[in-house]
Amino acid sequence: MRNHIHIFDIYNKGGLALIVPYGDHNLANPGYGAKVIAAVNTDPIPPPPIIVGTLELYDPQNNLYHPKLFMYNRGVRDIYRYQIWKVSPTYSWNPIGEQSADVFIDETECVALGSDSPYYNCSYQVKMQDFTHGPDLWSGFSNSANYVVGCQPACASCSSDGPVLPKKIGNDNVAPKEYRLSNYPNPFNPTTTIQFALPKPGNVKLVVYDLLGKEVTTLVNGHMEIGTHKIIFNAENLASGIYFYRLEAGYFTAVKKMLIVK
Repeated sequence: MRNHIHIFDIYNKGGLALIVPYGDHNLANPGYGAKVIAAVNTDPIPPPPIIVGTLELYDPQNNLYHPKLFMYNRGVRDIYRYQIWKVSPTYSWNPIGEQSADVFIDETECVALGSDSPYYNCSYQVKMQDFTHGPDLWSGFSNSANYVVGCQPACASCSSDGPVLPKKIGNDNVAPKEYRLSNYPNPFNPTTTIQFALPKPGNVKLVVYDLLGKEVTTLVNGHMEIGTHKIIFNAENLASGIYFYRLEAGYFTAVKKMLIVK
């Protein structure tokens, strides 16, 4: 124990204390012991968890996915359960379930890659609870995981009047009024759709870069017509992390961030 600092739950209640060993090398009166610093006998309310939204493939033939959430407890050691909240076209903002597992798949919703809508219409947030506080205290809400859902029906047990996409604004045959660039879903694994709108024809270049600015791949490099265009980017061979995609079209340039989570 000498020359080390330890952290213990000395009261067995979820609180922590620093244990610092010490030693007296006086040969006439040697002695050793440990000092307890900042001991806490109660467990603080758990912080909001962190969630990462990904996809669970369930229909490879039609490229259909369920929303899939990974939940991280931020180091809470006595985690009891998570509470998942959701809002969608058919579900108001309410909890939809509780579980102790840190992975959640919503089999009532479907994500179709290559969907026409770049606008999120389904969002999730999560709270968590620990054993110390029991059923009375929940953490605050996590960050949001957002999706575009809209397959009908979403699954074999879903009704035919299940979730639908919001009405499409405009038409691919009508010239967009401005340049736009986005991708969905984000975060993703392993594919995402990069969508961009061109109000005029011209040479277009779409390039993906890693966090250090190194070019990963060129997705588009050539002349494109007016309209809204979609490119599916497959990151199967890339490591998890932050990447950037850059669109150059005439005098327009935009850079957006995307996150690969595996």
